Amino acid sequence: EKGINPNRFNWQILEQVITVLLSVLSIIGLLASLSICCAFPELINENTAFLVVLWVILILGHVTFLLSGWQAWGTKGCQVVAALQHYLWLASFFTMNLLSYKFFKTFSTLSMASAYSPIKKCMSFLFCLGCPACIVLTCVALHAVGYFQYGSSHSCWIVGSLNVGLSFALPVAVLLLINFVFFIKIVRSLHQSMDEVSNVTSRYDMKQRLFLDMKICSVMGFTWATGLLANIPNMWFMRYIFLILASSSGLFVSLSFTLSRQVRNLIVKSPIFKSVTSRK
Repeated sequence: EKGINPNRFNWQILEQVITVLLSVLSIIGLLASLSICCAFPELINENTAFLVVLWVILILGHVTFLLSGWQAWGTKGCQVVAALQHYLWLASFFTMNLLSYKFFKTFSTLSMASAYSPIKKCMSFLFCLGCPACIVLTCVALHAVGYFQYGSSHSCWIVGSLNVGLSFALPVAVLLLINFVFFIKIVRSLHQSMDEVSNVTSRYDMKQRLFLDMKICSVMGFTWATGLLANIPNMWFMRYIFLILASSSGLFVSLSFTLSRQVRNLIVKSPIFKSVTSRK
């Protein structure tokens, strides 16, 4: 008789603790980024406006993820939370795809002259929020007639590997592939520009390039690629990497913004920072 070994370490509990802790840290980091933008409105421009949209979506996504682990939900409540999660995480990827495109336009010398009209802004918001809404509404309609399932007795998420693959993994994989193409083009253009400005390649210059690459990479959702890899046979260990990276995705996005030189300079020059440091 095998029974239950009380000395056996429960890895599932450790996974839950790590994911909850990192999700909470992501929410705190994203709220801090929003607070910085509220304190310094001059930081808001064409690109950061959609970055703020991404922060709000990620905050709501992490909150619904935490709510999905609450056992008090009934069947209907769990289905609503699952549909909300589906929409918010899809919306975050569509927003990251838009940001990738905008970064590509910014670093592309051929596209710098194009103006950003109000119509293009509306189209951008429709892309970020409307496309995932169309996917989720289709899934909700299929759920109503029994061809799709949101939520179950043990999971407030999409039920069934085929449903997850077609309604979530497939669009995410396509968006990540497009983001990867944009990332390669952005890095190539950025490094060419830096080579033209700097004649001497130094160690500091390489660190600066790596930091810029990581900042751009953080808003393209590449950490979620580990979730796709985790479904490949004999790649089970990617599940743990995915849990850590996905739960801390909001933290990475917020740090890429708050650690920028412009934000640091504004904080250091602010009256509040000066009054705090003067007391010391």
